Amino acid sequence: MLAQFTASPQDVETLFDAVFAAAVEEKQIPPGYHRERLRNDMLDNLLAYVNDPKVPRGGESSQVEAKFQYALDDGIEVRGSIDRLDVDAEGGALVIDYKYSGGKNTKDRQDNDDLLQAPLYLLAAERHFGLKPLGMTYIGLKGKVLEAPWKNGRLPADWRETVTQRTIDTVDLIRQGRMEVAPADLAKCRFCEERDVCRVGRAAADEMEAETA
Repeated sequence: MLAQFTASPQDVETLFDAVFAAAVEEKQIPPGYHRERLRNDMLDNLLAYVNDPKVPRGGESSQVEAKFQYALDDGIEVRGSIDRLDVDAEGGALVIDYKYSGGKNTKDRQDNDDLLQAPLYLLAAERHFGLKPLGMTYIGLKGKVLEAPWKNGRLPADWRETVTQRTIDTVDLIRQGRMEVAPADLAKCRFCEERDVCRVGRAAADEMEAETA
């Protein structure tokens, strides 16, 4: 819905109804209270975003669901899709990634060095689209609108080298068959759908639930 709205601004409720109906039909989601409640929540959140004057608005220079592919060192190909790419008159690029999650989860992405999405997307802006990376902003939409710029809008001087090396190291581990369970953030284990069959996840979830009881 956001991709269509950015490409062609129009009445939000009408567009949302059409997109929601198509999703319901495709996924064969049965009617009921739960579906209607989630529908109303999503619509309220989207209206809050569209009517918020503080978030980046985009415009004619915006690309939505922009697919990319580029090569890192060591023969590694990176492919993906950027939710929104805003380009200014000088060829500067702001990468925008929408997150339908609560404020804390969105804000936690700003300085989490375990996450490689932001710098890899900024490399895509540079290498695939030929633009000058200016920054990446996460926009959380669930509950309230939250704008969370990666590294608070200040790109580290060595971000290219750091993300390239960390990606290569990660791929090397995968190629070597490293498959041990080693979550970077045990607090998230309690939300994992596989936690009941994972000894680390189950133990971490039990510990977290005991602390919050």
